[in-house]
Amino acid sequence: MKTYQRKILIKLYEIIFDLCMGYGIVFGSSVAAYIRRSKAKRKYYSEYENQDCPEDDEYFSEMFSKETVDRLELTDDIDCYLGYLPDWTSFEKKLRKYFKQNYIPISFHVKKGEEKEVLRYTKQVKTVVFRSDTSFFIGEVFEVKVDFVFDEKENQMYPPFKICDAECNALYMKKSEESFKIFLSKNTGIIDIDILCCVENEEKKMKIIEDVLKRETKYFSILSRMGFSRFNSRHNNPMGDEMIELRKRNCKRFFKLVNRGYKITNFENIFKIGIVEECCLICHESSTTNSFSVQCCKPEQGNTVICLPCFEQLFDSNLDERISPPCPQCRTHFEFL
Repeated sequence: MKTYQRKILIKLYEIIFDLCMGYGIVFGSSVAAYIRRSKAKRKYYSEYENQDCPEDDEYFSEMFSKETVDRLELTDDIDCYLGYLPDWTSFEKKLRKYFKQNYIPISFHVKKGEEKEVLRYTKQVKTVVFRSDTSFFIGEVFEVKVDFVFDEKENQMYPPFKICDAECNALYMKKSEESFKIFLSKNTGIIDIDILCCVENEEKKMKIIEDVLKRETKYFSILSRMGFSRFNSRHNNPMGDEMIELRKRNCKRFFKLVNRGYKITNFENIFKIGIVEECCLICHESSTTNSFSVQCCKPEQGNTVICLPCFEQLFDSNLDERISPPCPQCRTHFEFL
């Protein structure tokens, strides 16, 4: 994607992001991306002599360099929680009226809705694809996908619905008076975070933001949080279909974190992620991307490196099973996911 095309996509993304925060709570990976995006913009303007550049023109300004544009991170979609919403149709009309009144040339279509069971809480999800059709002068159509989550009953649980998988995803954003503010949720399902008092919660939030800027985080598997930490090697704990489904989602999100370059700080004694010279234990090829240096094998067993595509495929092939896949060499089960 060329620089001017990415500038248009970023502008569309930010318009939709602000729209979501105006109507609900933004949560998930898009909050961490917002933090790094803001840091990249502040860093650019601190290095530039004239810091009075109009905020509205920053993406299309010639001085906004290609390197800065490339650092502005976007996510695959935006997650927005609307709270109690008894009538989706009225909200959809409100969105269309918003674009019409503000003369914003953006169209959207709503995909078929679905229900998701989240720990016995039923959440309604509507996926909306916002589209900016600029094909008439640059030959491109830019899209931003938003998952609107809402409840048809009052007094339901707020994000991340007790199923948070990583500290970087425990943050959420919402409108506070005249601005938008970042908060640390108390509905993460991570006991060490949920029990914090107000002062400790604020300190923990600042620590997580610092880690996000360094692309570091702690990961918490569904097995360890739900008391199934020894399930993989011993079959005496039953796991229901709902738990298996949650575990599938968590595994996929874990590999998303790794693909985005995150360092999983609480897994360093299990594996290390980085570019290594050794060949992969499974495909026997050297990888130019990140690889897992597995710590379960003994030194005399030789190569313990698994490239990221093979490691992800190893888990994908076992997600429907009730046990985690074993190491191809020493047969130790990978219990961390």
